[in-house]
Amino acid sequence: MQEIVNANPRLRRVLYTAYAIVGLVLGSTQVGYSAAELGSPAWLVVALAVYAFVGTTLGFTALAKVQAVPVETAKAD
Repeated sequence: MQEIVNANPRLRRVLYTAYAIVGLVLGSTQVGYSAAELGSPAWLVVALAVYAFVGTTLGFTALAKVQAVPVETAKAD
């Protein structure tokens, strides 16, 4: 699976976008429960924990694919 993801930038983009959307939905749900002063349901607590754990893996994968290039600064004349 890693070879497929590493060799396919479009697939990585789709995976990262899906991960971001899932995070938006989970985070919004958490904020909604909190704003209504309701206790967070167990499924949401578990989902947020798993989401954070998976995020570490995606973050390291993203880091491995980033090519660090020095930024040229504009010279003031």
